[in-house]
Amino acid sequence: MVEADTLRTVVVVVLLVGGGPTSNWCIAPGLCGAPLRTRYWWLAPYVDKELCYTVGPLGEGDFSAVHQLAFPSVGYQSRCLGGHKVGRRIVLGSLRLSRDIFVGTGSGKIMNIISSDLARFDIVCYYMNSIWVSPLSVLILLYLVWIEAGLAGGLGVLSVILFLVPTQAYFCKRSSTYRRQTALRTDARLGLMNEVITGMKIIKMYAWEKPYSKLIGNARKAEIVELRKMSYMRGMFMALNICSSRTALCVTMISTVLLGGILSADKVFVFASYFNTICLNMTAPFVRAFAELAEASVSLTRIEDFMIQEEFLKDKQAQDFGPPPLGTAVLINKMVARWKDSSTDNTLKDICMRVKRGKLVAVIGPIGSGKSSLMEAMLGELSVTSGSCVVNGKISYACQEPWVFGSTIRQNIVFGSTFNKTRYDEVLRVCALLPDLEQFPQRDLTLVGERGSSLSGGQKARVNLARAVYNDADVYLLDDPLSAVDTHVGKHLFDECINSYLKHKTRILVTHQLQYLKDADTIIILNNGKIELEGTFEELMCSNIDYARLLGVDESLVVGEESCEEDLGEIHQFRKVSRLMRELSRMSIMSKLSNKSVLMEEEDLGITQRKRRRSSIYPKVERSLLLDYFRCGANITVLTITAALFFLTQAACSGADYWTSYWTAQEETRHYHHFTNNYSGVEANDSSLQESNFILERDDLYSTEFCLYMYLGIILILFVASIVRSLAFYEVCMHSSNNIHDAMVSSILRTEIRFFDVNPSDVSAAVRSVPPSPGRGLRISGSSFPSRWRALCIKKNIPEDFGYSPKIGSIM
Repeated sequence: MVEADTLRTVVVVVLLVGGGPTSNWCIAPGLCGAPLRTRYWWLAPYVDKELCYTVGPLGEGDFSAVHQLAFPSVGYQSRCLGGHKVGRRIVLGSLRLSRDIFVGTGSGKIMNIISSDLARFDIVCYYMNSIWVSPLSVLILLYLVWIEAGLAGGLGVLSVILFLVPTQAYFCKRSSTYRRQTALRTDARLGLMNEVITGMKIIKMYAWEKPYSKLIGNARKAEIVELRKMSYMRGMFMALNICSSRTALCVTMISTVLLGGILSADKVFVFASYFNTICLNMTAPFVRAFAELAEASVSLTRIEDFMIQEEFLKDKQAQDFGPPPLGTAVLINKMVARWKDSSTDNTLKDICMRVKRGKLVAVIGPIGSGKSSLMEAMLGELSVTSGSCVVNGKISYACQEPWVFGSTIRQNIVFGSTFNKTRYDEVLRVCALLPDLEQFPQRDLTLVGERGSSLSGGQKARVNLARAVYNDADVYLLDDPLSAVDTHVGKHLFDECINSYLKHKTRILVTHQLQYLKDADTIIILNNGKIELEGTFEELMCSNIDYARLLGVDESLVVGEESCEEDLGEIHQFRKVSRLMRELSRMSIMSKLSNKSVLMEEEDLGITQRKRRRSSIYPKVERSLLLDYFRCGANITVLTITAALFFLTQAACSGADYWTSYWTAQEETRHYHHFTNNYSGVEANDSSLQESNFILERDDLYSTEFCLYMYLGIILILFVASIVRSLAFYEVCMHSSNNIHDAMVSSILRTEIRFFDVNPSDVSAAVRSVPPSPGRGLRISGSSFPSRWRALCIKKNIPEDFGYSPKIGSIM
């Protein structure tokens, strides 16, 4: 479709710059985001501290709101504009794909590209500024840490960089690989599900529920394998986020002690806030940006691979041979065509045909003779291997199988064209839809349901014909529109619509209703992909050819000649004209008999479902469903262990913060005793400090080595517990997802067929009716709990005599 070397650049520019002016003014908040992420208190040495700590939080909150709203606006606008443009190109490109490539691609992959791959770019727009804002913020913080702590602070920042950057690079690389494999497995599963839902009637007919359930289960298991790898990788990443800031603080405190420095509360908790901010910039937004870029790169590759597929050029014949002569609507010259380029069997062979403007051409022939293929060739959907097929003017097509979509009757007829009241009413009249509309309470605003479930077969055929007629075109291709209606309606459609309303248009009619051939200007008889006969009605009557062989009529299945002539009163006057009319009569009788039972069945279905309307109201989700979700993933024992791991991880986080404050208090007290032993002039300060409940007696002080080992032990427990917690949580979620999927597939396969007549069959519509993931809601609702609990633990061990209490808020 597009050159491969330029496609990637074009797609990226359209997606990322599709936001228009919004993406420009959001660069300013991104630039200001660097000092914002270093927190407001970096100004404290240069301005009044009380003013800084009073006004700072207010200014930070206001500007943070603007800053956080700016980036999503870029992502959403890029998705709406840029993503819409690329999505439109994908949809239009899929319509131009050759049939071989389209069958190999599958509808599941196209749906996954539009719904999932394009969604990656609005997330990239949200995080893309973090790629340069986060390093700039870290440089500012590194400078501040160096001023406060010197070499010890530099070692702490270096530990964060050495700890996070290599692991993040590895995670991003593996995430890209797993994302690519997951996309392939998801494409296969969605394609299989789409085929199952579409062909549910056949599955029910042959009782294939169990084999197809096994096929879908195998496809889901292959997808779960890749999803589990991605989940484990994400769990490891979450564990690193929890431990990174505390590890950096641990390195800084150890370095300070080993270098002979003094641990004080006003420095330790400022360092904690520094490192928390550094890790926040280097983990959450920064790593997420690279992770999303890696996944977006995979999505971009998938979009690129799809858009560079070979296109079926419908206008190639017109460009090669030019327009037909003046007064000619369709010109076909020695055309040879086939459905598959790799096949050696030609569907149409040596077709020569010329249709003048305003003429009615009837195409008849036995089943499989190539009538619909001839229509497809004129539409440009059938690959022409040699010869030419040129249609002059706009084409309107009514397919053989009526197609309607889940909307109102009016929208199915207008189909995106400009609504013209006069033309619309006339189309309803000539297509015999007015009596049917009187039966509906909402008339033409009635919802037809999925696949036209509320309409009968004849009504769907007339809506399908009305759509083609409403479209003002030069050439009308009508593929057997009269076979799905009864005799008097078919006569009305032919007389009022085809032969009257469209009398000045070029019409090519494929039909088995041979009583209408006398009104055709030209009749073409196809057989085995070749034109056996062509001429007017009178010319074919005068010929002396075996028409029974050409039309595929089985003499043993046809009633006697006399009974056929009695049933066909409309062509009774031609009873003795020629052998041609006798053979045509027999074929017409068989066509009526074959369609009668189908019409009766579809009419009954339409009557029972005519007043059924779909509801899009979401049901109320009960709280017990959350517990049911986890029960689907594990038993009560595993859930209890998982919950205990969450509490253990939180206890380790809070314990690390508590021990930091406790160790700092120990070092403050030890330094005080060392100071009083060397200087005797500080008795007053000594008595005031002894009154504080924060100061411990010398005999109660732990050694520095014990405090160090204790802190390292807590950090190790935190690291292990956070990893096990994340892996256990994702394992439970994966089991829940797999079990719920299997249950849904089983329910779909076992439900009655009427369910599929009144509910949407496309996967995207089903996804929109499913609530968001419970796991995501749990992460959001519980995100504020750890920081609040940590603040309470620290507050308990810090007196007002040390540091500035407003700084504690920056740790959160």
